[in-house]
Amino acid sequence: MDHNVIIRGRENNQEIHGKSNCSKGQSNIFLNPVGNHIISVISGVETEVIQDGKRLEKILDEGIALEGFKLLDTNHLEGTNPLNPHDSLLWHTIVKTISESHVAVFTYPDFGNNNNNQIVLDITSCRDPYSGEKAFKY
Repeated sequence: MDHNVIIRGRENNQEIHGKSNCSKGQSNIFLNPVGNHIISVISGVETEVIQDGKRLEKILDEGIALEGFKLLDTNHLEGTNPLNPHDSLLWHTIVKTISESHVAVFTYPDFGNNNNNQIVLDITSCRDPYSGEKAFKY
């Protein structure tokens, strides 16, 4: 999997930009004075992982617990590609509402090609500028 982290935010009313390379996907991390917003695009995810909605929910629940967020509600949608009725791969949209905001995952299976399967992880918290980072690293 490819992973690139880009950090954008404000410090003392000045824009800050930073970039670091990791080994697990492509990410944008937005820091703001009220909380934190992390968006990660993870490419090259194995088909069996991207297809397993229960496994994805469990991973989100464990990250939420690790971060100490309070889970309020879960919405999980899944379906097949409407543009290709012969494609049986499922996409998942899972949104976990937390008292601090939300944690969400969106899957993009690319017709079974492991090199193109993607997951987008979105963690938004208004707790503090670093909240959500433990869940992200999990």
